[in-house]
Amino acid sequence: MQGTDHELSAEGGTRPADSSAEDNAPWVRPLAPWKLYLLIFFSSGIYLLFWTARLALEMRRHLDPKVKPLLHVLGLFLPFVGLFVLYRQASLIRQLSLKTGSRTGASPTLIVVIAVALSLVAFAAGRVVQGGTGIADLADVVVGLALLPVPWLVMQGQLNRSKRSLIAPVWLPGLFSRQRPKYVVAGAGAAVFAWVAFGLLLAVGAYFELVRARGEHLEAGAPISGTSGWYTVTPAGEGWVRVSGGVIDADGDLEVYGPTTDTWAIVYVDCVANARMDAMVEFRRNQIEPDSFSEERRMLPDAFVPVSYARYAASLALGERRIWWIALVATDKAVVELVTTTSVGAEEPDLERTAKSLRLTGKADEQCGSS
Repeated sequence: MQGTDHELSAEGGTRPADSSAEDNAPWVRPLAPWKLYLLIFFSSGIYLLFWTARLALEMRRHLDPKVKPLLHVLGLFLPFVGLFVLYRQASLIRQLSLKTGSRTGASPTLIVVIAVALSLVAFAAGRVVQGGTGIADLADVVVGLALLPVPWLVMQGQLNRSKRSLIAPVWLPGLFSRQRPKYVVAGAGAAVFAWVAFGLLLAVGAYFELVRARGEHLEAGAPISGTSGWYTVTPAGEGWVRVSGGVIDADGDLEVYGPTTDTWAIVYVDCVANARMDAMVEFRRNQIEPDSFSEERRMLPDAFVPVSYARYAASLALGERRIWWIALVATDKAVVELVTTTSVGAEEPDLERTAKSLRLTGKADEQCGSS
């Protein structure tokens, strides 16, 4: 048939006029958009990597041999490049729609605009709960996962319409088929592993949130003391909660959480005769391994006792930036060390004031001298 890009089949559908051996290559079975949504959500987005690789392989078989699946997958990890990958995916699906004569639907540009708009909404939600409780942080993650799949759902719908226009296609084996491809099993395994790990993290976070909720809420500006009675500390700011010993560290004499479980303070005490402050500061510095360190030493207010105030900052795993303020007091017979830390930069001033509020009661030398 001349003058048209498509010809009618005996089954009443349409097919490309330039049918070739590629038309006999297998296709991935259409996937209902709601199933895709659940797969993306419950794999914490990991399924998108699998979906991207599978789409690129399919488009390379049937549409454009120049498609590079590996570059598509790697592009999802790079800022802004992911938008170009999304645009390319939408363009390929649109080309397939034109080739099969099915309805094209949303343009690639519109799909990218939708993705950017939803990303801004998710970012705004994150700013609202920033520095909130662990439950609020979890809600931020859920909102992000709930919005993330929408552009891919639109593309999946377009892809399904194109595949339904195919004539007697050969389908690839599905997940539960005995002939399923190995990459399908690997993708399913990765999703299960991701959610097991995610569930464990949530369980740990929920435990510490419960411990904090059951703790003793402290009055702002009120001095508190630990089990030993050797010192007093005045937590600066609102929202501090005292928890039972051993929650943060079994060796702690006093343990308190800040407004969130990302902020906490702990006091260590010990009877040590003529302790060398330099050695103790160096020991703590080696433990933290900071990329930024500063210290000042002076005499403790109202007492002729040396005190070290040190600030540490370090970048930890997963991009976390943590700050410590540590006050260390060494007398002739005892050592008292207050360690405060946070990953919330806005709370650092309160940590510094808390560290510098450490005072001795005089009981340390009494008890260590008699021991």
